[in-house]
Amino acid sequence: MAQSSTDVLVIGGGLAGLTLARQLRMELPDASITILERGNRPAPEASYKVGESSVEVAAHYFGERLKLKDHLDRDQLPKLGLRYFFPQGDNDDVTRRFEIGPSEFPTTPSYQLDRGRFENYLHELNLENGIVIHTKSRVQEVNLLSGERHEVKYVQGSEVKSVDCRWLIDAAGRNKTLKRKLKLEKESKLHNAAVWFRLGAEVDITCLSDDPKWLRRSGPSRRFSTNHFMGAGYWLWFIPLGSGSTSVGIVFDNKMHNIKEMNSFEKSLAWLYQHEPQCAELIERYSDQVQDFLGYADYSYSCKQVFSADRWCITGEAGVFIDPFYSPGSDFIAYSNDFITDLIVRDFRGDDITQLASSYDSIFLKLADVVFMLYEDLYPKFGNGFVMKQKVLWDSVIYLGVTCLLYFNRKFLDPDFLARVDADLARYNYLLRSVAEHFKRQPIAHDAKLDGEYVDLTKTFLFGRNLNEELQIAYTDDETLIARLRDNIGLLEKIAESIFNNIDIAWNFQPKDDLEESKMNTLCAET
Repeated sequence: MAQSSTDVLVIGGGLAGLTLARQLRMELPDASITILERGNRPAPEASYKVGESSVEVAAHYFGERLKLKDHLDRDQLPKLGLRYFFPQGDNDDVTRRFEIGPSEFPTTPSYQLDRGRFENYLHELNLENGIVIHTKSRVQEVNLLSGERHEVKYVQGSEVKSVDCRWLIDAAGRNKTLKRKLKLEKESKLHNAAVWFRLGAEVDITCLSDDPKWLRRSGPSRRFSTNHFMGAGYWLWFIPLGSGSTSVGIVFDNKMHNIKEMNSFEKSLAWLYQHEPQCAELIERYSDQVQDFLGYADYSYSCKQVFSADRWCITGEAGVFIDPFYSPGSDFIAYSNDFITDLIVRDFRGDDITQLASSYDSIFLKLADVVFMLYEDLYPKFGNGFVMKQKVLWDSVIYLGVTCLLYFNRKFLDPDFLARVDADLARYNYLLRSVAEHFKRQPIAHDAKLDGEYVDLTKTFLFGRNLNEELQIAYTDDETLIARLRDNIGLLEKIAESIFNNIDIAWNFQPKDDLEESKMNTLCAET
């Protein structure tokens, strides 16, 4: 049996494993890093994997922390935010549907990722930086040796090989190598399913109408958004890819819709003609250009533990997968890879990581629990435009005003800082749970008249502030950052009050006073 040794062994050469390897190389230039990848390279573009839509945390991680912004700007597509169309009548006229979405590209960017193209680029970049990658390698056996080097046996071609390592990372996706071995499976309260396919063409939802007013109000083409067409218990996505293809998927509540009715392209198209006839007609134009078709009957799951001081970790879909609605998958790769990199760097310099591994594991799983909670019993409300108007605003402020604020300032890696704001985060978590329970109680439908309304997320200023723009602010001291965090939690309290009173939220809140607006404008100008 051929044997080898490495400092860090990553099982899985997909997005999570490739980005982690790059991050480790940037932090540990002299460490030996090896990846075992079951597939082959180069991967096909477009018809490859889902997870194409990134949001602010992932975009910041890829672009700034991994220094990949040149590739993203050159070879991927800019993203015109998340966009939502809520049902109206028979869904045969998109101009009559209540729409939420931006009219301009955001200041803090995000991207639509062609996963095949992105992973091929990362693969070659890692090879150039001295990372060993064994493709067509199937893991056969894993031996975790506490306090010693771990051993992995794998098959490559017709040969069985062995590699030992100081650190073992499972990034093998839904194979869940370590989770199964260590019996760390944890069920999710979410029970949703999805089917998806890629079309080899630039499918543009702008073609759904030639109404000048509807076309004009969006600014750049709506094609660049992650487009959500909503209905009771389901949503349909359209995502453009840099290779020229378009990703299309249907995600739904298993209790309200049956995957057997859409487990092929032909069945999916028939289902769409019942629920989304305009979209179905658009898709059918490209039915001769279907590149793939895949699906999961029950895609969501959690994990009991993801990081260990015994020098093993789990990242990406190998550990936790929640839901694609707000595109959080790559965000959780960013969180876990940051934690894993910090643990490995500290271990290599001789630090005792026992307590830190436990702390990071707790922080990561709490982040996951918060996002799980946001989705519980949500899908039945997708056809209720009034409730979802409140929900989208609420979740946007949670994400931009708290999660992104802490991530962009690297505070998830600062347990001392988190301890200082523990009382604030407890107040925040109480708010989240209270509002989540409120949304669960809301009806599937609502009699609010939203025919043809449009909420422009670009012009949605809360007390004179744009939370996406504020992510560009570099906080030089913790006191200022804590003040901003508390201010954002206070904003959530005001929004929660409107939600509890069932008031239609005023999306364009006015500043508390002219002085507050002046301070914010000055701060943005200085930045």
